[in-house]
Amino acid sequence: MSARIAICIATALYCGDAASQTSAFPLQEGVLKSDQNKLGYNIGVVDLEQTYNNSQIGRRIQSEFTNVREQLNIQNLYFDCYFGKQEIELASRKPTLDAEEFGKFRSDFSETVASRRDIQDKKGVLLNQWYEIEVNRFRNTVLNIAKSVAYKSQLDAVIFGEQTAYYKNNLELSQEFIQLLDNGLGDGTEEDGYVSAITYADLELNAVNPLDPDCTKELNQE
Repeated sequence: MSARIAICIATALYCGDAASQTSAFPLQEGVLKSDQNKLGYNIGVVDLEQTYNNSQIGRRIQSEFTNVREQLNIQNLYFDCYFGKQEIELASRKPTLDAEEFGKFRSDFSETVASRRDIQDKKGVLLNQWYEIEVNRFRNTVLNIAKSVAYKSQLDAVIFGEQTAYYKNNLELSQEFIQLLDNGLGDGTEEDGYVSAITYADLELNAVNPLDPDCTKELNQE
């Protein structure tokens, strides 16, 4: 998932009273500093992608998501190995079973595989949900910072750099936002409501049952 897509939440982070008296977003994309002065607005610009990629919380979200997604892939490979071996064993028993008995074993095996596939798919869905929750926490914090910075610096609006064709460097607030995020949240794991991705998506590898030592050994060697 692109960080740009994930955190692009609106056209403006914050519009103060002066801006809202005219329009929800009075400055169109590409407004230059000279035009801004003519309109009488004081604007700050935040590069969200830079802020997300360089803040402690943004880096932690991306790293945690990537690491847990890899663990999910390991689980999926484990079950591919485990059920592959079970299928081979079932096929080897076919000559010793009558058709009805073999059909029952085969049906039970197919149900077990389908059930596990549903569980693994749900884990993937939960992992994506976790990512969205964490990005929303990041977003809400950035919105609060935008309001605070706008009030302190008497800005009429704080906008996304990605939404403008051009802006001068002196309008840039990204580094200030990164510092405020790092000082206020750190990596975000100590905040109320935080749940690790591995817990949220129920991805503990030692919960795999039954555990096949051979398949586990094969995965560890890859």
